[in-house]
Amino acid sequence: MRQELQFPSIYQLVCETRARPGVPCQHAAKPLAGCAAISPKPKPREASPDLAAIARDALRDWKVARQRVLERGARRGDVHDWRIATRRLLAAERLIAPYPAATRGRATLESELQRAFRAAGRVRDAHIGIALAREFAPALPVAGHVAATLRGRLPRRRRKLRRRLEQVRITRLRRVMQAWSLASGDALARRATGRLAGAQRRLERALATVPPRGDASALHRLRIEVKHARYMADGLATYGAGAGRAPAVRRLADWQRELGAIADLAAFDAEVERYARSEPTRAADAVRLRRALAQRQRRLARSFLRRQRRSA
Repeated sequence: MRQELQFPSIYQLVCETRARPGVPCQHAAKPLAGCAAISPKPKPREASPDLAAIARDALRDWKVARQRVLERGARRGDVHDWRIATRRLLAAERLIAPYPAATRGRATLESELQRAFRAAGRVRDAHIGIALAREFAPALPVAGHVAATLRGRLPRRRRKLRRRLEQVRITRLRRVMQAWSLASGDALARRATGRLAGAQRRLERALATVPPRGDASALHRLRIEVKHARYMADGLATYGAGAGRAPAVRRLADWQRELGAIADLAAFDAEVERYARSEPTRAADAVRLRRALAQRQRRLARSFLRRQRRSA
């Protein structure tokens, strides 16, 4: 399986994400073109990302996204933006975590962020479930009843998200980020790149566990590792040369999008199951809807795996 689903080496990933078209690559005499000849040990001074800037900007974007959720009532787009900002903030934390001064208060802060993130996930699941229910309702009317139930649950989930966001203590977050602002130097840069290399290895192991026909739990683990690697790589890339457009990071974003569509169906399936337990008279109709969801999940999984084999 590992031979079928290839992924660029970590050094190629870092090099691609820090390069600008037409600018000589640090590992070759000619302009970047896949960076074929890359040293396995890049010189620290040549690959020193501005970790303090990564942390500072991640915090700024997170605070803006949080304020929008609180002020505008947890709209679908605002919740989505806050979840992305939180992923970037946690990715910055993973890159800088080895720095000793940044460890104080980190565990409590990350716990608060994760609780808020889960609450935001429940709001997002309702939004996605309502959208999917509209799509399935013409053929399976029970989907309309599920959507109505989800709309009734949304206010409670939004209130819980608001409480969780208010529980994230900005003063502690600011203190931790002030410690992060001291993060600099080649030794720390090497450790951050090592963290990204660890994410790459975990991603490769997750790829190796996905069976040829797909498996829900294996694809879920793969999606988590893709997200970790993507946001860590994107954080390092942003301060190289606008590398969000780099092929390696773009490939990770594409994988996350495709795997996310599969995960959305799984989340909606869980909502349908919960609805069936609360409405036993419509349990048979709910079973038919769940079969349709499972069929689409399998189709998307097979399509994703086929594309990876062709591109290998």
